Amino acid sequence: MGTVKAAWVRLLTSSLALGIAGSMAGCGTFKERVCERGEYAVRAIEAPETGRTCAPNGQEPPPGYERFPPGQTPTYFEDDRP
Repeated sequence: MGTVKAAWVRLLTSSLALGIAGSMAGCGTFKERVCERGEYAVRAIEAPETGRTCAPNGQEPPPGYERFPPGQTPTYFEDDRP
């Protein structure tokens, strides 16, 4: 009876380990957006490397901010890293 119980414990432990590893593997696929839908990223004029905010689509950037150069507007935080 002890052998069967030990086998079940090993099976359960292996299943839990695989489940945890599988759920952690999925963590790397999530990409967080810089701005919410309906907005675009803009940068501060005085500190373009660090000052960022979002502006509503179809509107000009708020005072003190400018649009990113064409092709450089980050969509996801990963886009903004070197």
